[in-house]
Amino acid sequence: WRWRWSSNNNDDDDDDDDNDSNPYPIPVGGSNALGTWGYINAVDELMRQIETIREEEEEAEEEKESFALDHVVFATGSGGTATGISVGLSLAYASLD
Repeated sequence: WRWRWSSNNNDDDDDDDDNDSNPYPIPVGGSNALGTWGYINAVDELMRQIETIREEEEEAEEEKESFALDHVVFATGSGGTATGISVGLSLAYASLD
């Protein structure tokens, strides 16, 4: 983990008094609780967009099959993405009941 960031990447520059940045460390693999919440929020946004599409279809009185989410496909490595998306979908579909 490297917590200090210098805009000129000069490791000898230890004068950080004028640096107002607050770097965020990303763990190996990129998975942590904050990242999981990010994917939960992404699913929430996706569900809102689907609802908007359905409402627009109803207003237009289109005679086609309503838009539905059949599959969610994503790349994964450490499991953080899968965790966040799975929890997000579980919460979204639980709220439909």
